[in-house]
Amino acid sequence: MKFGTSGIRGVYGCEIGVSEVLELSVSVASLGKTQRFVVGSDTRDSCKLIAQSFAAGLSVGESEVGLMGVVPTPVLAFSTREGKYAFGLSCTASHNPPEFCGIKVFDNSGIVVSSRVERQIESGSKVRSRSGKSLIIQEEYLGAKYIEQLLKKFGSAHRKFRILVDCANGAGALYTPRILSLLGHEVVSINSHLSSIFPGRNPEPIAKNLVEVSNLVRDLGVDFGLVHDGDADRLVLVKQDGVIVPDYAFSYIMLKIVYDKSPGNIIISINSSTKLEVLPKEMGFRAIRARLGKTFLELKRVGGVFATEPSKIVDPAWGLWEDGIYAAVMLTQYLSKSDFSLTEMLAMVPHSVYLQQNVRVRPFKFHSLKSKVLGHFESMGIQTVEEIDGLRVTFNDGSWIVFRLSGTEPRARIYVESNDSALSTSLLRQGIAIYAAL
Repeated sequence: MKFGTSGIRGVYGCEIGVSEVLELSVSVASLGKTQRFVVGSDTRDSCKLIAQSFAAGLSVGESEVGLMGVVPTPVLAFSTREGKYAFGLSCTASHNPPEFCGIKVFDNSGIVVSSRVERQIESGSKVRSRSGKSLIIQEEYLGAKYIEQLLKKFGSAHRKFRILVDCANGAGALYTPRILSLLGHEVVSINSHLSSIFPGRNPEPIAKNLVEVSNLVRDLGVDFGLVHDGDADRLVLVKQDGVIVPDYAFSYIMLKIVYDKSPGNIIISINSSTKLEVLPKEMGFRAIRARLGKTFLELKRVGGVFATEPSKIVDPAWGLWEDGIYAAVMLTQYLSKSDFSLTEMLAMVPHSVYLQQNVRVRPFKFHSLKSKVLGHFESMGIQTVEEIDGLRVTFNDGSWIVFRLSGTEPRARIYVESNDSALSTSLLRQGIAIYAAL
């Protein structure tokens, strides 16, 4: 099994099974001298089975394994740090369809392990047998501590909102509605019964999967809607009128909230909007681009104040992991205690037309793609070419296009942005045609 953009992903019974997980668990157990591990899963039956298998495999020799059961990935990351575990393992396929399963590995600070450590795990190192007894415990305290710490950090609401929260039948249902209610808000909770098959909707929180949610936000007259994926590391915002807030606009207002207290350098993914570079530049700081799914590693390296990729944020003042629950509380409480409405905050976001398309492609050589892209767009005037993560081409007018293979699904993605709807649509169509011709 190989690590991709965000851990290991695959269809259960095809790419990932119990035997592979047991082999992987032995490799993970060999990483450190301190043999303490914490394991949790999302709501998928396959991921629950993988979590149990991991616990069995890790309890080789003298070790302690904490089992958290169904838990959001950010809570697992928090628990790894707060419980002083050597490593944490979240058995989740996040936003992927129900047939997928997966594994994310966190170090003792709650940050996803580096590529170097991922390669170590892939190499299949064998743990030495130890003489002591192993111990598997039910870890129940740390989930409650996560809630307690969030409540302490943000305090009670001043203005109280009526909020629709859609948890995609995922693990976030155990946390987000409860935390917002404890803060004093009225929560209308949907898709919040735990399910392995995600009967409410596909767990990926993109526009085509959120039509019913958007209609409910509008028809129920709530102040706004908050939407998670399957493991609650993502957050999507829906306005009172049912319009989904673009990911770049969500990231922009979250950045403004952070900058209200501590401006500094930020990390953005290769497919993040150029509009996110505006605030740092105005205040004398930098926006540094990083690989998708790895912004937190760059954040740790440079010591910035914020990291983001579409629908995800990292606030190092809380922890170096992507946390959709924290983002929901942070946004809600900021609006509750400020003079700004959500509409007023969104009005501060610079205009942009950002589009994304997923496509299925045949295997191809990267140099062939690069050659076709540069040749095709030469007449537009190419300003920069970046290969941090896939291929990003920025044009002289400030528009750009990104081509990259998904690290979690068998498909490729195209991202484009400009200030003009017709131009963005044209760039996207041209990108699709380039992939089709490979």
